[in-house]
Amino acid sequence: MPLIPYILWEGGENVGKIILKKNDFEVSCDIPFCTNRAKWTVMGKGPLNMGFNLCPECAKGLFEEFKKEYEPKKPKKKEETK
Repeated sequence: MPLIPYILWEGGENVGKIILKKNDFEVSCDIPFCTNRAKWTVMGKGPLNMGFNLCPECAKGLFEEFKKEYEPKKPKKKEETK
């Protein structure tokens, strides 16, 4: 098992908080097979400051996938019984 600092898993109040930072310089998008320039760095709030770079195209794709997963489902219409 690789040695992973416990701080990645235990962060107290920082768990689940995300920072979206606009890049001031050109960096590559970190999504595999993407060759675009990243506009943002996404990172967790905490002492490690680890993050990944995201271009607008990949951000839109990621947003669409989250939207599918978390968009409220429409209630099914009840059929009238005769």
